[in-house]
Amino acid sequence: MVGIPLAVAAIRFVQAGGRFAPVDLLLDDRPPPPSGFAPGDDFLTPRQKLVFAHLRQGKANKIIAYELGVSESTVKVHIKNIMRKIGATNRTQAVYKAQSALLRAFAPDAG
Repeated sequence: MVGIPLAVAAIRFVQAGGRFAPVDLLLDDRPPPPSGFAPGDDFLTPRQKLVFAHLRQGKANKIIAYELGVSESTVKVHIKNIMRKIGATNRTQAVYKAQSALLRAFAPDAG
């Protein structure tokens, strides 16, 4: 929450042509989502790719952990890092973004 003087200063700054962003947004340490994410990109580690393959199948964390021979908390960390790298806010959105990117990658060129 911001005080009235800061809000007034922000409005004046924007009216003058500037851009205003809340400080907590600027201090967010997450990198911006990659532009044009493609599932084949090498920004996921091999283990993250493996976890992501199970995630795309709709498997629960507990099942993924059992099948990979790791703890459920390890799977949660991998999923959190995958979502951060892809720019997703939840696992469903992560799968959707990957599926959309995959469809774009193999779609015939229009033209």
